Amino acid sequence: MVKRRQGKIQNRLLLWYIIGSLVPLIFLSIAVIFYLAPVTSWSGLLDLIEHTLLIPLLASFILILTLAIIIPKEITKPISKLQAAVDKMVMGDKNVIVDIDSNDELAALAEGFNRMTKDIISARAGLQADVKSRTSALLKSNTELQDSKTAMLNILEDVEAEKFKAEEQRAKIEAIITSIADGVIVVDKNADIILVNEQVKKLLQITDKVIGSNICDTIKLYGDDGVQIKMDIGKFLESKKSLEVFDRTLVDKNGSQYLEINLSKYKNIGDKIVGAIIVVRDITRNVEIDKMKSEFVSVASHQLRTPLSAVRWFLEMLLEGDLGKLNDEQIDVLKDALESNSRMISLVNDLLNVSRLESAKIKVEPILLSLNSLLKTTLKEATVLAKEKKIKINIDGVEDIAKIKLDKSLMSQILQNLISNAIKYSSNESDIIVTLKTIGNEVQFSVKDSGYGIPLGEQSRIFEKFFRADNVTRMETEGTGLGLYISKIVMELSGGKIWFESEERKGSTFYFSIPLEGSKPKEGSRSLAQVTSK
Repeated sequence: MVKRRQGKIQNRLLLWYIIGSLVPLIFLSIAVIFYLAPVTSWSGLLDLIEHTLLIPLLASFILILTLAIIIPKEITKPISKLQAAVDKMVMGDKNVIVDIDSNDELAALAEGFNRMTKDIISARAGLQADVKSRTSALLKSNTELQDSKTAMLNILEDVEAEKFKAEEQRAKIEAIITSIADGVIVVDKNADIILVNEQVKKLLQITDKVIGSNICDTIKLYGDDGVQIKMDIGKFLESKKSLEVFDRTLVDKNGSQYLEINLSKYKNIGDKIVGAIIVVRDITRNVEIDKMKSEFVSVASHQLRTPLSAVRWFLEMLLEGDLGKLNDEQIDVLKDALESNSRMISLVNDLLNVSRLESAKIKVEPILLSLNSLLKTTLKEATVLAKEKKIKINIDGVEDIAKIKLDKSLMSQILQNLISNAIKYSSNESDIIVTLKTIGNEVQFSVKDSGYGIPLGEQSRIFEKFFRADNVTRMETEGTGLGLYISKIVMELSGGKIWFESEERKGSTFYFSIPLEGSKPKEGSRSLAQVTSK
């Protein structure tokens, strides 16, 4: 349509131009004609012009003037419409339509303008919809962002609150640890020191500089024999033991200050073992008191043994009728007295043996020994007591162990103590499980009973001299509390370790382990057999 209308204005202007040009020519031709007519005087010429040319000239002037007015108006009228439409659009009128009736370029321009207006309206509507959509999305995103910001602020507030609580709890724990009388060291699973309190600094003569260092490299501890003690934290954390005790420990191998070291595990919130707590207690005073008690017991036992033996001799004479015939009631009373006298003599002998073990230098004489044979002999001796209580001894876990160098009297003593205790403190018609096996570079023995178990609060004292747990003393009247104490001394002499696992009312399992290389010889004045025989 634009091509069809192309050149219309140009043609119209050309037509008007031709018409405007021809009119003067026509009048000029008429003038020439009149000019050629015979005119005899100026008056005649003027009269000719007045009567023949004035009116055509005037008509031509009017026509040209009219064309001069009409032609620009015809041209500017549609342009004015376009200008008015543009002004309306500028003022914000969206529905502007230009109506031009001509069939020329201006009409094509108006038609294009109208299409452009429609496109603008459509584009504006689309733009508004897009803006509205994007604005809605932006508002939604802004709302979500604001919600996220609020949530994050809440989380940060919660984190700060929990951090404050954790710091407060940590401060409380540190205050408690600092204020307790015992020394405390906390180490991680790599045995690196995390925390020490003031008391342990005094006991071990250390400072805060040890924090971050490995406890095995930083703190040197020695046994009563002057040999350095190795606290293998990693091995302890991997073991099933809940507690490990190093008794009679010295900071200086030539010193006189005795310490007791207790190792226990600690866990995080997820119940995962993450380190160990080491409690250090000064037992120097206790050791001194024990020495005084041992001296007293030794003296008292010696003094008691002679009259008790005499009483036994008199009771036996009475029962045999050397001093006259007795009736049945008198015999029963004397038998009870003789049994009580025998228990007293046995107790005095135990006290004397303990005193000798503590004071005498016991020598260790290792020989190639079969633990299986020694265990078999011990179990045979314990059969009588087991049958009385109808207890079954399970030895399925006993493996054949190659001979190793051990002191026979020492190993017999500890096997007898542990197996007899298991039978004694187990309920009737129950089972005892005995195992003997090689684990790594050690031989491990264990005996598991189904007895009373040891209360958790008393487990740290189980190897103390004369100690018996409360739940046992209420049920079993016999016993001196010396068996495990002697077993601990024997195991230390043999170069091994002794420990246990126990749960009240569910029984206990006692262990000892000996290196495959066996025990090392030790010089001394008497052997264990010589000490216990006198």
